[in-house]
Amino acid sequence: MADAANRASIRRTNLGLVLRHLRAGARSRTQLAKDMGLPRPSVTLLIAELVERGLVREGEVAREGEWGAPAGAGT
Repeated sequence: MADAANRASIRRTNLGLVLRHLRAGARSRTQLAKDMGLPRPSVTLLIAELVERGLVREGEVAREGEWGAPAGAGT
């Protein structure tokens, strides 16, 4: 039972950390994971819980750079 209480405490702490990081500005899950030192799947679960509680909302997906070779490359 102490183990479950300990996990719950860690989860609450991590939820608070995610909220504090987001107060500084929008970030991707990948950036949050990097900033917090957590695995990305853990951050995804934390964000899902915060969204479900109505504490955060997800924005548009922003892509930095482009995929693939530049137009005209290889011709």
